[in-house]
Amino acid sequence: MSGSKPSPTEAGRRILLLAYSGLGAAAVAIAAGKLAAASGLTAVTPVCEALLLIAGAAVWYFGRQLVDGLRAAEVTAAQSHSELQAALDNMSQGLVLCDTSANVVAVNDRFMRLFGIPAHRARRGMSVAELIRLQAEAGNMTPEVAEAFIHERLNRPPGASGKRVMPFRLGQIEVAYQPRPEGGWACTFEDVTAQKQSEQRLAFLAQHDSLTKLPNRALLRERIDTAIKSGTDFALMLVDLDHFKLANDTFGHAVGDALLCAASDRMCARMRESDTVARLGGDEFAVLMSGPCTPEEADHRAAGLVHALAEPFHLEGRQLKIGGSIGVSFVTSASHLDGTLNTDKLLWQADTALYRAKEGGRRTHYFFEAPKVRELA
Repeated sequence: MSGSKPSPTEAGRRILLLAYSGLGAAAVAIAAGKLAAASGLTAVTPVCEALLLIAGAAVWYFGRQLVDGLRAAEVTAAQSHSELQAALDNMSQGLVLCDTSANVVAVNDRFMRLFGIPAHRARRGMSVAELIRLQAEAGNMTPEVAEAFIHERLNRPPGASGKRVMPFRLGQIEVAYQPRPEGGWACTFEDVTAQKQSEQRLAFLAQHDSLTKLPNRALLRERIDTAIKSGTDFALMLVDLDHFKLANDTFGHAVGDALLCAASDRMCARMRESDTVARLGGDEFAVLMSGPCTPEEADHRAAGLVHALAEPFHLEGRQLKIGGSIGVSFVTSASHLDGTLNTDKLLWQADTALYRAKEGGRRTHYFFEAPKVRELA
């Protein structure tokens, strides 16, 4: 026999072939014996009996060899399956293999642990629909969402592949599926919660101040541009904290940072939910009062901010008094018509008004006033 072990299917075919051959040889020996006996050739009978015995012995011997080979092949197949399952269970991703009838061929341990499904609930041959319903049962999705996924899975075009991110009980999971060469699909499941949180944090920091969590200059400019395009009345304020540098230098950066956060909280509390309070850097802030807005309301809000910042701050057992100066640029609907209105111009106007507030003794607010053109006599 060859040194290689036959597969279970091949070994079965060999056994059947040998059985048919042995039975054929035995039938020939019996027929020859009967013919010899009928012809009176009794001397031939022992030869036929010997042939029958040899055929039986050959069938027994070679059959034993093939049965042993079949058992060895089954053991090898079982061992290979066990090794394959062990490899699947040690993947960092969850994995489900399904056939063309949408039945489960294999599922690894990582998948079960990701979705919180008890190991005994999954079995080879169960339908994909049953497996999806187990995911819903474990709290990863609502029954309605599960049925929608089942519908999508059962109506997926042959050979289709794709990827999606979906919520599950621990956060967010990325599901990727692609066709298998032998038919059906291979689906992988990867927990991308930390990755998505990191992406969201980077996107947040691109438009927000890392200390106060307020919108930064970039996001403020976007919102000013939007306000200009809206064509409604709105106001832009620039806020400068008075004597902040003295407090920061005297008590240290930790107290200075806490003071900036406390000041931003007070300003947010004084403004409407639709308004934007932004930190431009250092002790400079900005407030965008979205439209519709009136000059009287802008004046009232600016005065309220000055009053709020003048109140003492209590930080780490200390009482700190700083204050704030504010410059206001108010935009009317008529201002949109001259075609020169833009974000840089509004920031310059508010900064010019802020400079007047500081010159006027601080802890106050001023509106920007366009210089008057002197007429020649």
